[in-house]
Amino acid sequence: MSSLRILQLCPDYDPHIVSLYQRTAEALQAAGHAVTTAFIKGIYEKTLAHEFGSPTHFFDFAPSPHNHLPRSWITKVAGYCRSQEIEVLLAQRHRACAVAARVRGRPPLSRRIVVYHGLGQFRRWRRRLFARAYLRQWTVVGVSEAVRRDILASGAGFRAGQVVAIPNAIDVAGVQAEQSERAAARQALGIAPGAFVFGTAGRLSPNKGQRYLIEAFASLAASLPDSRLAILGSGRLEPELKRLVQRCAVASSVHLLGHVPEAHRYLRALDVFVLPSLEESFGLVLLEAMAARLPIIATRTGGVPEVLGETGELVPTASAPALANAMEEIYRVPANDRLTAADQAYRRLRERFDLPQYYEAYRKLVLGTK
Repeated sequence: MSSLRILQLCPDYDPHIVSLYQRTAEALQAAGHAVTTAFIKGIYEKTLAHEFGSPTHFFDFAPSPHNHLPRSWITKVAGYCRSQEIEVLLAQRHRACAVAARVRGRPPLSRRIVVYHGLGQFRRWRRRLFARAYLRQWTVVGVSEAVRRDILASGAGFRAGQVVAIPNAIDVAGVQAEQSERAAARQALGIAPGAFVFGTAGRLSPNKGQRYLIEAFASLAASLPDSRLAILGSGRLEPELKRLVQRCAVASSVHLLGHVPEAHRYLRALDVFVLPSLEESFGLVLLEAMAARLPIIATRTGGVPEVLGETGELVPTASAPALANAMEEIYRVPANDRLTAADQAYRRLRERFDLPQYYEAYRKLVLGTK
């Protein structure tokens, strides 16, 4: 197989999701290809380029008003593709795809790929019109079967064979090496050594469902006096959640920890991981919880069921009583049963969501063998 010159085009250098772009670049490099990752927005910094670990390019385009797509962006990306003799263009997310889809010129690109990370990407009619006009010859990747099905059902004109699912993955051994042991993690987060801790991690926003988790915990706190709830993350919902904790009179047992850099390092502080999302295209944090060998409760939404399979407890969305029932049940089962559930989740992680499987999927994708 000959090496291909690939440009991975990303919207910006977002530290919260840049690891996903790194994984994709690594997968393509492992297949023997020459990969450069370019960012539409953002200024080149030696530190960022070094952290990324593979060749990068920063276009440093200024923000455009009213979501307008300047022609100069397209011209510069096209010129870069020509100068670097790019053969395959892979766009991450719709903003990058909107630029990449308009790139024309010689030599022609042999393959164009776009990766969508969320549900509802083509709910708006303008997006559906764009897809019919520009994406008919593209390969479209969803980060879960749920995203793939959502794209096919969107009415944007995609064909079944055009859309594939490549699940997200993590470097399991690498993540585990970074995760602190239980006692150290609890000390770092200020959590009592002997408490039974339910916890979650993620951006504090309405679609993440933390309100229902707090309400569920509040309904249990009196009957489970040694239990605690830890929420790692920050976001616009933080003031509202703090008020909710006060109204529910559980301030002494709920830890709203705010932004915790590299939160996956501290997941072993928990006894049970809970994901209460209202909508989740995949749930990358679930993989980190599985790596920490935690039993998991999660809502049945989007890509969550295909991540957990039969290894976690799934409950309906937006239901504090359902969460509370699952939380009380897992609290009261013998510790060995919780360990068994965690071990089953860990085995599923290694079999389905580790880097070798991810690398192989992208190797086939670029070759067009899926």
